[in-house]
Amino acid sequence: MTPPPGDPADRLAAHRAARRAAIKQHHPDRGGSSDELRRALDRLDASLGRTSQITPIRPDARSEARVDGVLRTAIHRLRRLLPRRLPGSRRYIQL
Repeated sequence: MTPPPGDPADRLAAHRAARRAAIKQHHPDRGGSSDELRRALDRLDASLGRTSQITPIRPDARSEARVDGVLRTAIHRLRRLLPRRLPGSRRYIQL
């Protein structure tokens, strides 16, 4: 599919309509596969001379470790605030 001549707003509207049609046809919630959807959108964007607007998010190991540490610290602080009689307080020694 080549970009239609004319107004840039018309080209943008045609591009959006073509993407919506591809998503309706290949979306995983409608019985398609995510790989086929990605390939269809990439083909459509390449034929219209556009780059894909969707980039996969790949968190690195440091950010996961940082989140784990923050969660662990928050849980520890909350458990210290709980009264001793509650099971989640995790105070095993009572003097």
